[in-house]
Amino acid sequence: MRRSVSLVAAVAVATACVALPAQAATTAAPPHTASATTSVPLLTGGQVVVRTNGDGVASYAISTPAGDNTVFQSYQDSTGDHYTVPAGVAPYLGRQLDSSLFDVSALARDGITDRIPVALTFTAGVTPAAPPGVTLTSAAGATATGYLSSASTSAFGAALRKQALPAGLTSMRLAAPAAPPAAAPHFPLTDLQINAVGMDGKPVDTSVFILNTDAVNRERTFVPVTAGVGRIAVPAGHYFALADMIDLDSAGYATAVRQVVVNDFTVAAAPAVNTVTVDERTASSAVDATTPKPATQDGAILNLLRFDAAGGVAPFGLINIGAKPPLYVSPAPAATVGKLHYVYQWDGAGSGYRYDVAFPSDNSIPADETFVVKDSQLATVTHRFNSDSPTASIGSFLNGAIDEQLAPLGVAEVGTLAGQPMPAEFTQYLGTADGGMWAQTVATPNLTAEFDGDPVVYRAGRDYRVDWGHGPLAPGFGRHQGVVSYCTACTAGSTLGFGFNEFNDSVTTHSGYVFFGAIAAHLVLDWNGTKFVDQQGVGVDTALPAAAGTLHAVLDTDRGGDTTVTHAITTHTDVTVKVSGSDAQLPEARCAGYTSTTPCHVLPALALTYDLASDLSGSSTSPVQVMSLDVSHLSFNDVGSHARITSATVSVSFDNGETWRHATLVGFNGKYVAFWQNPLSAKGTKPSLRVTAADADGNSISQTVTSAYTYAGSAS
Repeated sequence: MRRSVSLVAAVAVATACVALPAQAATTAAPPHTASATTSVPLLTGGQVVVRTNGDGVASYAISTPAGDNTVFQSYQDSTGDHYTVPAGVAPYLGRQLDSSLFDVSALARDGITDRIPVALTFTAGVTPAAPPGVTLTSAAGATATGYLSSASTSAFGAALRKQALPAGLTSMRLAAPAAPPAAAPHFPLTDLQINAVGMDGKPVDTSVFILNTDAVNRERTFVPVTAGVGRIAVPAGHYFALADMIDLDSAGYATAVRQVVVNDFTVAAAPAVNTVTVDERTASSAVDATTPKPATQDGAILNLLRFDAAGGVAPFGLINIGAKPPLYVSPAPAATVGKLHYVYQWDGAGSGYRYDVAFPSDNSIPADETFVVKDSQLATVTHRFNSDSPTASIGSFLNGAIDEQLAPLGVAEVGTLAGQPMPAEFTQYLGTADGGMWAQTVATPNLTAEFDGDPVVYRAGRDYRVDWGHGPLAPGFGRHQGVVSYCTACTAGSTLGFGFNEFNDSVTTHSGYVFFGAIAAHLVLDWNGTKFVDQQGVGVDTALPAAAGTLHAVLDTDRGGDTTVTHAITTHTDVTVKVSGSDAQLPEARCAGYTSTTPCHVLPALALTYDLASDLSGSSTSPVQVMSLDVSHLSFNDVGSHARITSATVSVSFDNGETWRHATLVGFNGKYVAFWQNPLSAKGTKPSLRVTAADADGNSISQTVTSAYTYAGSAS
């Protein structure tokens, strides 16, 4: 069995306690409704789930086999491709193992979901032999081709730990297109020698990341270092170097990970002789945290951003899935060219609670990296994890610290080590030392649903309650806050991007979608009465018929193909949107058709948010049913329509839609509470709901949700 560290984009199951993979995620943006999800294998075991939204922005979720507390390097190259590199690979990177093998963007682009095609080169005269886990398909002279399957990657990882690669293997690379070559800037080049020494002061094999701090696009690359020496020709200027160096035990497992940083050094123009030394011994500061109540580490993240003199940035991440190995860093003085931003996130679980805290260091890395968590820095959050089944099972819960400097680059998230029981309530102590902004993600059992929360600021000393997956769940739009990345219902010039979240829960800043499981969706759009879209899915990017007019959308969804789903089986949503051509302009978001001169305008689509009085499995025992109803508009940081809500209705059916009963509705201008009777005859059934609403500008919505909840009968 596999065990879980909990995840955003890959985790959970229902009925029975099922162990899950260890997981972490790096999330660049909430998913666009037209997102594509691909699971690609990791060379050393496990997988990375790559989810790309309609704007081409991707998020990445890492899962590893049971017992594998691997530390991962995460970085982007100058083309924007994302690399996920197990830290123990560093001695081989750029030598026997080409970096293309860890280009998860390329693996996803090429649809490599099981077999990783590889090309191998051997020393002249050596007969090609298959490394453990590799199946050779052809060999000629000193070259060969083959593949690793998802099932064999763990064997290859074990061979790396044992240093058991075949004799004479000089190169193994991805036999498929990797990242496109970066545009080579035309600068005079000068030689740079990189010296690397280990904890014993002797030369070591490793890989060093070199970055030009005058302008990151001048030089941004990994340099392999063999027997303590690496060489590269680079433009003259100012530089930054980083190496993640690993201490291994006799079995090849990491006992410590040391991030060595040389914050500033100068490369003089030729014919000068330039050298820089990367010394593992300088990474002497243990990075750790202590908490007010006992807690055991189940994850940690080092986020380091190195900015150049013009504000360009290269992000580096170390993601520790699980407990130790311990992490060490090099103290670094303030940058003299550009700047450095460094955030350490520590995550740990206690008995019935957990801590997720983060501490920033701006423009330097202090020598004291042991952080003491104070009660005065903590917010207390009660999370209510809902599940579609009352049977206890395991889902996942991830947390990622985010601040103004990290925000444009996304957020890395880690979470609970053993998996998050669901349904359940849970107490979390969230740190506010880095501003208190956190992105959180929950996946429900069976991976049937994932809910991505907008980054939210939590204040120290305050108590919060957050419901996840509380329904009735239905497609819709949100009122988003914090970091705005992509608008799913916007116009930009002559382009319309229109799509629903696959489903919303009771929190307006959550976006839900099916991760694993079945959902059939069909969308029809017409413009001023003329149909122009009729297709599968919940969203579309298309040409805007005219600058102004009436957009009518009908979305039908059906999750009946997923036998684990018991509520919100089908939905029917009918939306009318009055497009004015001068709708609210979003200053920070991207959307379909966006350019620097063509901004996004958010459509005045009505949004429904339901909060039914039920237990954590969607069951009610009250003869008088209560449901809060929030009617608003799609918005981003309050940018969107603020037209007055003029009407709303709620109806309930106890006979699968044959007849409907009107609920009593109390409230005004979008804030309502609905009441209706659950008759005794309805005990054990799953009533359906129908809700309508309209605003003063003529925008409207009607939505029907079948099997919205279970009426279990009166508790008395």
